[in-house]
Amino acid sequence: MDTNNLKQLIGSDCLVIDPRSKKKEFEPAKIHSANISLQKIAMTGEIFEHISYGVTLYKATLKKRNRYGEEYEYHRSFNVGGDRIQIPHQNEH
Repeated sequence: MDTNNLKQLIGSDCLVIDPRSKKKEFEPAKIHSANISLQKIAMTGEIFEHISYGVTLYKATLKKRNRYGEEYEYHRSFNVGGDRIQIPHQNEH
């Protein structure tokens, strides 16, 4: 994937499967980073490319009360790649 294409994905919406969720369903999220990893196998010369994305869920997660009785609400963030993310195709000009 071209670097400029990755730059355009940052800030866009996507669907992801939360790795900590018991339900393995796609949820709406926003992409905030893209990470590329390249590996070359010395014996064969093959190059493997792996792209993962840093995403933040739109759904707020409620954390249980702390020792002061306060509750916390936050948007869960994590890295995801492979078949756990669905990125809508953007129109290419």
